[in-house]
Amino acid sequence: MRRAAQMKRRIAIAIVIGLFISLLLVFPPLQFLGFPGVLAVMWIWGPHGPAPDIAALTVMLTVNASIYSLISLGVLSLRANP
Repeated sequence: MRRAAQMKRRIAIAIVIGLFISLLLVFPPLQFLGFPGVLAVMWIWGPHGPAPDIAALTVMLTVNASIYSLISLGVLSLRANP
């Protein structure tokens, strides 16, 4: 039971970290780290296709938050289990 509670807490922390990093990637100095979201937008609408701005931004932020949440969850899990 205690292990499940720790995992829930790690998942919640990882989601918050992923969302925070995803929002930071909107600023110009860090935009190069947002390539997973850009690739997803290009895959959906094509590299030169007309993508609606709000939809493209939503997809980009969601994909980046998912990717960076998974990375931070892996780091938290490795850190907790040496």
